[in-house]
Amino acid sequence: MKKWLKTLALTGLIAFATAPLLACDEASGKSAYEIAVENGFEGTEAEWLESLKGQNGSNGQDGKPGQQGPAGENGQTPYIGENGNWFIGTTDTGIKAEGTDGADGENGQTPYIGENGNWFIGTTDTGVKAEGTDGADGEDGEDGIGIQGISIRTNDKWGISKTYVFTMSDGTTREVDFLDMVYGTEYGAASKSDVTTLLAYGVSHIKLMNDLVMDVVIEDTMDVTINLNGHTLTNESDHTIVNNGQLTVTDSVGTGVVDNVTHAKAALSNEVGGVVVLAGGMFTRSKENGKNSIENGGNSYYAIRNYGEMTMEDGVVVYQNGRYSSLVENGWYDGNKNESKQEAYLTINGGHFEGGLNTIKNDDWGNLVIQGGTFTNVAQAVVLNWNVAEINGGLFQASQEATAIFLNGYLNDTMDQGKLTIVAMDDYSKEIPLLMQMGGSTTAGTITVFDEETLDSAVLMSGKPTVVLGNDLVMNVEIAEKGNVTLDLNGHTLSSDQARKATILNNGQLTVMDSTASGTITRETTSNYYVIQNEGILTIKDVNVKNENLSDPSSLIANNPSCSSENPAELVIESGTYYSAASNAVKNDEYGILTIKDGIFETKSTLHASIQNWATMTIDGGKFKGSYQAVTVCAYMKQQNKTVINGGYFATPVSIYFRNGYDSYEAGSISFEIYGGTFEGRFEEHPTDTLKETDSLVLKGGTYAQNPTEFPTKIVVAEGYTVQQQDEYYVIAKTDLQ
Repeated sequence: MKKWLKTLALTGLIAFATAPLLACDEASGKSAYEIAVENGFEGTEAEWLESLKGQNGSNGQDGKPGQQGPAGENGQTPYIGENGNWFIGTTDTGIKAEGTDGADGENGQTPYIGENGNWFIGTTDTGVKAEGTDGADGEDGEDGIGIQGISIRTNDKWGISKTYVFTMSDGTTREVDFLDMVYGTEYGAASKSDVTTLLAYGVSHIKLMNDLVMDVVIEDTMDVTINLNGHTLTNESDHTIVNNGQLTVTDSVGTGVVDNVTHAKAALSNEVGGVVVLAGGMFTRSKENGKNSIENGGNSYYAIRNYGEMTMEDGVVVYQNGRYSSLVENGWYDGNKNESKQEAYLTINGGHFEGGLNTIKNDDWGNLVIQGGTFTNVAQAVVLNWNVAEINGGLFQASQEATAIFLNGYLNDTMDQGKLTIVAMDDYSKEIPLLMQMGGSTTAGTITVFDEETLDSAVLMSGKPTVVLGNDLVMNVEIAEKGNVTLDLNGHTLSSDQARKATILNNGQLTVMDSTASGTITRETTSNYYVIQNEGILTIKDVNVKNENLSDPSSLIANNPSCSSENPAELVIESGTYYSAASNAVKNDEYGILTIKDGIFETKSTLHASIQNWATMTIDGGKFKGSYQAVTVCAYMKQQNKTVINGGYFATPVSIYFRNGYDSYEAGSISFEIYGGTFEGRFEEHPTDTLKETDSLVLKGGTYAQNPTEFPTKIVVAEGYTVQQQDEYYVIAKTDLQ
């Protein structure tokens, strides 16, 4: 049947395929479907067509490869856009480049060891032992190699470098090197190589056994004491000794020398960070050839240069005969080269120092303290100070060829401060000045003094020195006509015990002040005279000036008492307190010029005033107290009194007292103006030496306890001003403009 169906199907398919051709040839031929029905097919034409599908045939043979087509265009590279999505071209794929973080998982349970020795997680016994069982014993190892013998080999003459030699049981030897030295033990050095070796070992004490020629360098890790032992150490080409660590130099014999023979090199150079103690030996430059401050002679330098910390004790000698370089240099010749900005410290407790242009030069960044010693100079100065120096003792000697015992100079507030403190000296040469300004300095600097001689010398210095008291002094201070000085009491008392001589006499330019605002100028109660006499230009501020002598008729401060008309004295009082028990607090004499800016002025005398003015005076402020008069305005002998009051508080019964004429002397003229101030007392005039017609007394301001209309008739309110009563006072003010 199947065979028939296949034959039938094939026959039908052929018939179907050729049907159109037959139809063209025969107009009324049967269709393939009809033929199939005639041959027994049952079903519709569609079903018949479906039945015509045969089984899949076997694969045919591959055809020949076709020609390669043209290359396609490159595809677009995906990228991440600003919103975090992947983009292809301009198309947002909507796919995030990075996924969002998942939620944190819960903490897992921490394993622990249960009572049975197993690991547990929660309540679950894992069955795993926390410790494993002991393993089986291993096999016996091979026999070890032991030490059969030890010997020590010494490698140098000092017994410092040693080697342990271990002889082993296998016949071999092993060696271990070590240094066997005791701190404080002194080791002798007879040669350059000895010194080099001992320093390399790191020994603490080296004793020279011969004269040596070498450059010694102490590294920053070393702490060494060198005993010269009477020998001479001379340089080869550099500084003889350069110290970067800690160095002590001694001399057990007393004739030891550290010498340098090379131009621009020192016997000892202590570098930044170095610490040196010199307890013995001579430090010199035996071939020093400096001629003067200009000619170095081809071979000149400091004997000692210190950039670190150095202490010199008794037994040290520093010497050179040159006059070009200083003998000892503490600090920097050019402070700008001190990159560390560290200061150099030199303390001299004793010793002998001789020679050099300056015997001791405390240079840029230097800090110097001299406690004792002998210092001799024949060229310029025993001590030249540029920065900070303190003298507490010592003998300072100089020939008449020298300029001064101490030269001092100020350039700036960092490395050239010019601060010199002289507390005490054993003695000094009197043939030359004790103190002078160093050439090239801006000013003479600051000199702190503790005795009369030093103060007298300090105020004679040129260069506008600032002189600071170090303690209380009883003496008379005189400023020369060409002097220009600032005197700082520094909280101390300056007093005089000489009659007919002021505690301070100023003939030049003087500023008296107190950096603590508690210093006092006074005089002993057994002598009479001014406390301050000014014949020059004087400024006073933050000072207490007083005279408590009830029998002294002298004014506390007298300005221009010589009555010079060609060069009248000028006094400016900026602040302070001024008290006189028996006379005027301040007297401005004929032709004098007085300005009061502030301060407290008081007299207990009923015959005198806080301020007595005979010439030109301006009061800008201050408080004026006393038993009677605050200000006395006087004129006589055709001289003019010009008084201007701009402010102040006048608390005496009589605020202003006028006197024109003086007994039989001819009257002068008065010009008096008030622009401000408070006046608690009356305005009065002398009963016989009254105000004159030519006097001009005008009020243009001020507050008064007494009605100004009740003042002496010559005192008038300026045109355009009126007297207005305010509570218990009367105020002079400008008339309101209509």
